[in-house]
Amino acid sequence: MIIDTHVHIGDQFDFYMTEEMVLKAMKKYNIAYAIVSNADAVEVDHEQKLIPKCAQISQEDNLTRILDFAKA
Repeated sequence: MIIDTHVHIGDQFDFYMTEEMVLKAMKKYNIAYAIVSNADAVEVDHEQKLIPKCAQISQEDNLTRILDFAKA
């Protein structure tokens, strides 16, 4: 059994990974389980500068997305 312990979903800056892309990769590489974090939860950019509040996604929304993905 393969368990991937470092997987992200989200669309921030130069990173883009959907739930569907993760599931496809898991199937392709025979991964049984993955521990997934939501990259949309970031508050700073690559240079550690705070991104505008209007561009941030709430922690509650991020956690809800992860929970919905896990349930699916």
